[in-house]
Amino acid sequence: MALPIDLTSRGAPENFESGGKQRTFVKIHHARHEITLRPDGPAEIVSEVRFTNSEEGTPIIDFHLQAASNARVRLDGASADLGAEVVPAPIEGPDAYTYRVVKKVVDADAMHLAEIRYPADLAFAEDIPLFFEMSDFDEARGKFTGRCFLDRYLPANLEFDQHPVEIALNWAPGAELGAAAHTLFSNGRVVTSGANRVEVSFPSHFNSSSPFLVVAKKEAVHSLRFEHPRQLGDPRPVEVTTFTTPSQRGQVEEHAAQAFTALRDLERWLGPFPYDQLLLFSRRGRSMEYAGAATVSDGHVSHEILHSYFGRGTLAANGDGGWIDEAIAIWADAGRRRCEGAPVASANCGARGAHHRRTSPEVVAISEPLIGHLAYLIDQDPPEEPGSSSRFDEVLRQISRIASGRPLLATDFQRILESLTQHRYQPLFARCVYGEKPGGNRHEKERRPRKATH
Repeated sequence: MALPIDLTSRGAPENFESGGKQRTFVKIHHARHEITLRPDGPAEIVSEVRFTNSEEGTPIIDFHLQAASNARVRLDGASADLGAEVVPAPIEGPDAYTYRVVKKVVDADAMHLAEIRYPADLAFAEDIPLFFEMSDFDEARGKFTGRCFLDRYLPANLEFDQHPVEIALNWAPGAELGAAAHTLFSNGRVVTSGANRVEVSFPSHFNSSSPFLVVAKKEAVHSLRFEHPRQLGDPRPVEVTTFTTPSQRGQVEEHAAQAFTALRDLERWLGPFPYDQLLLFSRRGRSMEYAGAATVSDGHVSHEILHSYFGRGTLAANGDGGWIDEAIAIWADAGRRRCEGAPVASANCGARGAHHRRTSPEVVAISEPLIGHLAYLIDQDPPEEPGSSSRFDEVLRQISRIASGRPLLATDFQRILESLTQHRYQPLFARCVYGEKPGGNRHEKERRPRKATH
């Protein structure tokens, strides 16, 4: 048996046994997906995924929300359909979900090529302005699907994994109106575009939560584009596009103005915007961040753009890492106040286990006091350069640069923070991030961490 590949250090869940078989996570090296949009039913998907199994066992294709699986799987060019099965993740409670797993036991000492075919869960009707949206929001049920992004539609690993992705959208013969009649908005690069086909490629540092892809009929799209000049003399502007469709009833002009102000303020605070473009899908009622893109509603524009620095610039490796960017964004929304007193509450935002994908709801209550107290402690140190901004702002800028494009665990964030400041924050993180119950006087202020000596 080949030695296991360690994916847990990157944030992968541990492999587990169920039904008498070892269920194994994989490292995806490259994925190519062909999506055929049909006028009279669900889209058909054909995916080619190159992967290495982490150890001998039945490889997990992707995170899967449905109660059954109808995927057909062929491996390494063989003609036999191996099939897939659905197994529950080894957690309980409201965050429980299932994995879709190849039925065949696969070794771990070679790269494999899987061809996976299945109909999409969603129909793509010709009579609606919004033709296709890759999103974690289920329009039919009117709710979020629990941080299910690319893998809601296509075979994909969880957030710990990064790999190049190519997606081709095909309009089937007989489908009224082809690609030429639609507008595509994506944070990937359009490689080719024809009358009935569009190919988009996404960077290798993207993970399953990064891609943004929306297709709408041209006559239904209302959009506004402008170039935002960067701070610090960078000659490359940020190309900003805000768009909506009649069914979404977005506020394009208002959200474009808010984006202009938010980009100006965020670049002054955190440095250059991490992407060359910003796409904002303006709509009513919900918001969500992607890499250099977001769906936005009233009051959430700056919050979602901030996530391109923390959350889609630095990447949450799993649900236990999701608290980092949400805490910073919630603290920023509240005015970036410094809090002298330490939080008294105990919360587990970062130690529930990697099988949890959804960010802990406890982060809402703990964000402002935790980040505000860290800011207070770190601001006791003088800035590295006289006359520069606060020490904590400098630290956030450094973290954004150091960890750009890499998945972060909660413990990674703590270690980087301690390395940059030469202070120890374990007691604070133990209580507020890892859920350890405080001892002694719960209302006693956190003592100033002592600097390390060398």
